Amino acid sequence: MAAARAGSMAAVLCTAATLIVLLLAISSVSAYPRHKATSKTAAALMEDPHYQDATDMYGALEPLRKNYSRHPELYDSVLSSWRCTPHHSINVSCLFHNLYVNKTGTFVILLRNDNYPVRSYNLRLGHLSSMRAPAPLRFDSVESAMSFLGETDVSEHLTMYYSLPWGWASNFGHMHFDGLYPSYLGLVEFGLHNEAFDQVVYSKECIDKTLCPSHEHMAKFGGGKLTTWHELGLRYNETAATRFLQLKLAIMGASNKPQRLLNREVTVAGRSLDGLWKFSRRMFERYNINLKPLSKDKFVVNIFHNKRFTAADKVKLRDLVKKFNETIKSPIKVRYLTWGEVPTYRQQLELLAETDVYVSGPGTGLMAHPFMRAGTFVINLGSCWTPNPRDNRTNKFSIPLFMEMYMCEAAPYQKCYYTDSRTRCLGFNVTELEELIHRAYSERGFRVPVPQGDIPPEGKVFKEMCAQFPQICDKVLAYFVSRAAPPWLEQYVYEVGPFDPTFSDPRMFGNPFIDRESLRSVRKKYEHLLQKMPEPASNASASATALSALRPAPKPAPAARMKMK
Repeated sequence: MAAARAGSMAAVLCTAATLIVLLLAISSVSAYPRHKATSKTAAALMEDPHYQDATDMYGALEPLRKNYSRHPELYDSVLSSWRCTPHHSINVSCLFHNLYVNKTGTFVILLRNDNYPVRSYNLRLGHLSSMRAPAPLRFDSVESAMSFLGETDVSEHLTMYYSLPWGWASNFGHMHFDGLYPSYLGLVEFGLHNEAFDQVVYSKECIDKTLCPSHEHMAKFGGGKLTTWHELGLRYNETAATRFLQLKLAIMGASNKPQRLLNREVTVAGRSLDGLWKFSRRMFERYNINLKPLSKDKFVVNIFHNKRFTAADKVKLRDLVKKFNETIKSPIKVRYLTWGEVPTYRQQLELLAETDVYVSGPGTGLMAHPFMRAGTFVINLGSCWTPNPRDNRTNKFSIPLFMEMYMCEAAPYQKCYYTDSRTRCLGFNVTELEELIHRAYSERGFRVPVPQGDIPPEGKVFKEMCAQFPQICDKVLAYFVSRAAPPWLEQYVYEVGPFDPTFSDPRMFGNPFIDRESLRSVRKKYEHLLQKMPEPASNASASATALSALRPAPKPAPAARMKMK
């Protein structure tokens, strides 16, 4: 009996010694200091997660383990746990404790009976990313999991894990609002948006940092280090001495949060969270740029070059600059700029910090405007989308495009103006821009936040359609998400491009135009503000013929043309 007890005690001591050796084999890096603005509750999510309840923003810690109280330190040192935001099928974000990474993917370490529902969530690193929720690795005991992992490098730092599509690392708009911002919103949801964090970026373009032109800027935003997926794969793989990197705390989940994936309210994700405001203020803070109060004596209008400007547009714009600046005593100072004149990110942020009115056409050339002070203005000059003349679709006429109206609608600290939809495809009207600049000057000091809803009439049609017919709207939005390059809501409103009656696409989910009559009934309500829709033409010159038919009916009172935002 005594011999049996001695043998049992020896086995326990041997197991304990083995665990101690394995735990000591883990090389750890201390966490970054907590930011002074981080709440106690948010800090506790990182430091003592088991004692934090679910909130309206996120759920409880999962999974529940029966024997956790017996070995809490051991379980916390190896096994994975997580809590996620409640909208699992749309824009879910998850905060993982003990996320494991190597060349083949991301993993969670689970016991055999642990429930793992995350695999069914719409958890993605980005809109175009094929990488989704981490794969589960299951074991009968913590000891067997530790034996499998072997020596593991550990990062105690909060880490943001996301993807950046090919070609977008060097594009200001895409890098910020298809890369950084969607995942950063997850940090906002968990109250960790002020914290310093490392970044792991999955990008085929950023094989290493020398091929990722924005890596220093992205790392500066996080306050920690940036590592590419390729670099991790070289260090952590099946043939390496250390096969896994263990992230003690990692946020994942860009899902449908990138720009262009608008919602029923015609905003990019995050308006209710003040996402764009927190994102842009953090950027200024990281660069130590102090934002000065709006000046009463100087009103700076910057017209930013846009690839959609024609040669004639540029001549008109430069003439307008000259006209404004010839008035010596005027406080309104206008410039025409290209981003090539301000090559560094610091210089660009400093320029935006002194801009009162941001003027440009749609596209990524317009998308820097969230990085401005509260009380500033944006003028979206719009453009004209013209169908391919070889296209055999029925509706072959040009339509006005404002595109990024959803960015302005999510930035309630700015007022946004738009040119007239009814005449935009007749050519750029420089007089209209001049009037909008004067209007902005007269409306300085407006109250923040700006109410929702002051968007182009096309946006109003879409928003009202979603309010009246949410099921149809959700199918249209689902179609947007299914496309690598989502269509524009203006195409939906005018029934052109992929929404032409003759267009067929298997990804249309049974055709989102289940009820075209409903769309047309809403559109009719705003037809006095919309471009006139000509009758479908049947010949190859339909697009040119349509332009001649776009002369609008007599305009209503000016106040009906453009409401302030």
